[in-house]
Amino acid sequence: MPILKAGAGSLCMESLKMERNRLLVLASGLAVAMLGRGTCAAQSSQPAQSPKTAVVTFAPDPYRIDGLGLSIQLPEGSTTQLTRDGSKTTSRILAPDQSWLINIESHQSSSTERSLAEVTDAIRDQALGSVGRMSDDGRLLSTRGGVLERQSGLNLKGGAAERVYVLIPGAPAEQGRTQATATVHGYTVFNPAPGRYVTFQLLVPEPAFKNVAPIYESIIATASFVDPAKLGAERQQAVATGASLFSQLTSEDYQAVLDTYAKGKTRMDRLYQPSATGADDTELGYKRITAWKGQRGELDATRERARWTQTDKESGYVLKLEARIVDAGVIYDTISMFFLAEDRSTEAWLVRGSKREKGSVSTWTETGARDGNNMTVRIDPPSGPSQSFKPMIEGEGYINRLESALLPDLLMRKRLPGEYGFFVYQSESGTIRLRRDSLTQSDDRAGLWTLTTRLNDDAQPQTTLMNERAELVRVELPEGRVWEPTKLDRLVSLWRRAGLPLD
Repeated sequence: MPILKAGAGSLCMESLKMERNRLLVLASGLAVAMLGRGTCAAQSSQPAQSPKTAVVTFAPDPYRIDGLGLSIQLPEGSTTQLTRDGSKTTSRILAPDQSWLINIESHQSSSTERSLAEVTDAIRDQALGSVGRMSDDGRLLSTRGGVLERQSGLNLKGGAAERVYVLIPGAPAEQGRTQATATVHGYTVFNPAPGRYVTFQLLVPEPAFKNVAPIYESIIATASFVDPAKLGAERQQAVATGASLFSQLTSEDYQAVLDTYAKGKTRMDRLYQPSATGADDTELGYKRITAWKGQRGELDATRERARWTQTDKESGYVLKLEARIVDAGVIYDTISMFFLAEDRSTEAWLVRGSKREKGSVSTWTETGARDGNNMTVRIDPPSGPSQSFKPMIEGEGYINRLESALLPDLLMRKRLPGEYGFFVYQSESGTIRLRRDSLTQSDDRAGLWTLTTRLNDDAQPQTTLMNERAELVRVELPEGRVWEPTKLDRLVSLWRRAGLPLD
């Protein structure tokens, strides 16, 4: 369980819940797969049109999907959900008011001869065919739907594009039920690389289409693509820079960082949602950080030292993170213990979590160990059988979980501005993923350092501010929440005033 649950919001638009509409998310993929077959145009193309105007307040940071080489601005308050199925990446974007949904998909075709317009026409016919008939070779024979608008030859920030809007009627009335509301499907298609197509599919109830179309087109107008080869070279350089920095760290550097969190110097951080005035911030959680030089067996405080094995007696660095998050009356507690051998060749961790809701308590544990490049992870969920797996470590650039948790402190030991990349195991996905960190020194505030972090390709950036003494000032999360150091007595006072549980 992550300390912060990264829920993407509920995709709960009533008019989009029908199974037919969910299946239509696949329409663009089916059309690309059928590029070698003929299609029947449902309506002739119209000349390119300027994007419809709309006043949209975008979030300050762009939404990035590195797997697609995509950067795009989203309206403030939008929620996102990213899924992967093999090499296929799909992102869903839900409107702040849940009035529309955009699906972003990338498809690869072995055929590079078809034009972008032909691909878009094929996608259009697949959508219309969902409420009609298709021939065996992929031609549209008949449909209950229709084309509302076709925009050809668009020249957008992300390159040449084609767009079409189709109307999909609702399920017919039956057994006393009225006919379901029709849905408009919008498709904007880019061809950022030979044989690669990226489709932005809009789903919106027909009555809201007129108001939503300008917002959709304004969002798509901000999309831009990076050459995957260039992106790969940047990642490789960042990993090499990260490996170079870690080669410069000494045992004295590690000890200095541990001393920052030594027993008796434990740091308390509070998580809160800032208010406009600062007088009524919303308290959301806290964590306590302690670190020391110790032994591997200290990961499990329930085991007596007399029963330690030779492995348990291995010396190294120990980090303890104790956290509590309160979300809609549900209490999440975690105690995370991390061990790292002094030569970095082995590591181990034990994470125990619990969830308290309406008087019931469920618990889980995650246990992990690495020896060289061999890693084993075991998860004991609240119910059901245990799960064990072996994440793959390949190439250079891997850092362990203790180092990942203390990375801002370790980077500040050398204070070398730069773009860094590190591979680290992440519990949320159960895989080893690349995290990116950019360290810069503030131009307008002497001694202030800024670390911008993306924990993985799917995560939005978070910002860590450190002062000239390498002390944490605050961590700004993408949702507007803030982690900030505090004193224990102030934390207790804030939580008591808010009526939050401290037991």
